[in-house]
Amino acid sequence: MSKKYYGLSNDYLFKKIFGRNVCCQQLLNDIFHKQVSSITYLNKEFKKENQGLSYGICDVLLKTRKSIILLEMQNRNLYHIEARISLYIASIYLEYWEKNDYGNVLPVEVCLILNYPYGDEKTLKEYQMLEVTLKERFGNYADIKVWNLRKALKETDSIHYQYAQLFCLNEYSSGQVEKILEVLSREERFKNMIQQIREYNMSKEEYQKMREEENMEMTFEQATSGLIEHAKEEGKKSGEMIGKRKKQMEIARNLLSEGFSVDLAAKVTKLSKEQVMRCQKFIETK
Repeated sequence: MSKKYYGLSNDYLFKKIFGRNVCCQQLLNDIFHKQVSSITYLNKEFKKENQGLSYGICDVLLKTRKSIILLEMQNRNLYHIEARISLYIASIYLEYWEKNDYGNVLPVEVCLILNYPYGDEKTLKEYQMLEVTLKERFGNYADIKVWNLRKALKETDSIHYQYAQLFCLNEYSSGQVEKILEVLSREERFKNMIQQIREYNMSKEEYQKMREEENMEMTFEQATSGLIEHAKEEGKKSGEMIGKRKKQMEIARNLLSEGFSVDLAAKVTKLSKEQVMRCQKFIETK
């Protein structure tokens, strides 16, 4: 069995490749229609106290002549995405405020790539609402653009489809991957990306890092399936216990009705003395 081929949707590979000037410029120009001529990469760790925490670190943060661009790859639905994006933007503007550098404030543009395997329409509505929220909070100093990989994979006659294939190489067989890379490598815009994709997938050390990164990513179903199964199992156990307890209580009531003592009924049914006494009270109130 051939090994899995990782594409640009892998967080580790995404940061490595788009942390390089040429590839990032090409992506922003082709997908988000931003004519970027120069890029300065910024520190992604907005606050020291947030280092190592997912909500304090974005994927790629860069500065152009016209704006600060926050480039994010989302492989799963995050319920706190609104707070997360707002935190990013607020943290960026806080730095201007702390330096009293109001004259050089640049708008923040969020470029979001979505790769959700479910709920496309619902997802897009959520991000449309996020766009409205950001406008209310930051006015013209914040904008968000969303590119949906699931939708792009259906647009087979567009450049978006070609990019989406590179992002989703893990969904193809090794033979299909080789064919995709061979075809796309004929286009100048993809040569650099494909060269790096091949290098990272062929390096044992880098491949292991991509695998580790992938194992940290779980879809909503994967993240909750264990909990759901656990809940089902616990529910089954609880149901069995309730059924058993009902049977014991019924036996205890029958014994008490026949004149047996509370102590004897407790011993036979293995109920506590207090539980049997409740059965007795039930009989007396009937």
